[in-house]
Amino acid sequence: LSKAKQKAKDAIKREEDLVKTTSGLEKEKWELRTELAKVKESQIIGDKMQASLEQDLENATTELRGLEEELDVLRSEREIGHSEVENLKAKAVSLEQEVDLLKKSITKDKARSA
Repeated sequence: LSKAKQKAKDAIKREEDLVKTTSGLEKEKWELRTELAKVKESQIIGDKMQASLEQDLENATTELRGLEEELDVLRSEREIGHSEVENLKAKAVSLEQEVDLLKKSITKDKARSA
């Protein structure tokens, strides 16, 4: 009879231990699920931030290409402007020479008619 009582006590003790262990495991499982949810949320936020940064990079790259093209146009215009200035300088020299020739011609004509 005492052996049966001891077995019953041992069974009750094991059941209590199993309930405690199960309760602890349930709590740990809940904590892990909570942590996993936080990690997933952080990952989603990180993915959104990465996508946003990638879009910002793409926009900046597009803007940079546009600015580089604009700079190329301005450089071309500057080169054209330099060429036009050189052409105008050459015309000015030519006109000055023509004016000098006309002055000489007028001076000769005045000398002849005098």
